[in-house]
Amino acid sequence: MLKKIFSGITFVVLACTWQKGSSQELRKFMFFGGIGNSDLSNVFSVRSVEPSLWSKKRSSSLSLRLESFDRPSLEKCNSITICRQYLLTKGSSYFSVNKLSVFVGLGLGSYWAKNENTVLTTATIGGTQGMLYTFIDNVNNARVGFYPRITFIYKHLALVFDYNFIYREHLQNRYIFFTPTGSQMWASSYYRSENYFGIKIGYFFYRNKAVEIRSH
Repeated sequence: MLKKIFSGITFVVLACTWQKGSSQELRKFMFFGGIGNSDLSNVFSVRSVEPSLWSKKRSSSLSLRLESFDRPSLEKCNSITICRQYLLTKGSSYFSVNKLSVFVGLGLGSYWAKNENTVLTTATIGGTQGMLYTFIDNVNNARVGFYPRITFIYKHLALVFDYNFIYREHLQNRYIFFTPTGSQMWASSYYRSENYFGIKIGYFFYRNKAVEIRSH
């Protein structure tokens, strides 16, 4: 439900931004696809696509980011976020395909991970050896998060750095310990951070000429 709400808000904001402004404002629609690493070690663990609306008058962009992040030995974390970026390299007079453009921005949206896993191990508890089943369930699936970002664009290539701050995840573990003489059951719950740093390199698709948008 929360994911649908964020998606609806995103499209409303995009629509309002498209209509607002002077009658001669030039805008450009662009599409970014990228892949990268998290925390400098998890190779090709971050994948994202991001359609954007770029405004020359405001020297900024508004985009919808769809991203997937594979955490080591854990479940996949997905997100739908809205990101606003502003052009730092003013000397380039808007986004130029022949110059390096630098943008900084902030994103906000919904993150979720389906963490339902079963782990089977051999364990010794109280001097008795047996098989331990661990069932992992996440209590709060969808959570709010945000990220600061810096983007470097040259021609059609882009290098993106962002750090995703995500509200902590509430997990619950259920244990069943089987022994030759019977079984034991117990449960525990805990919170875990899902923050991650992403480095992505990707390709921008866009029209060579900006499109003139006339508001009514």
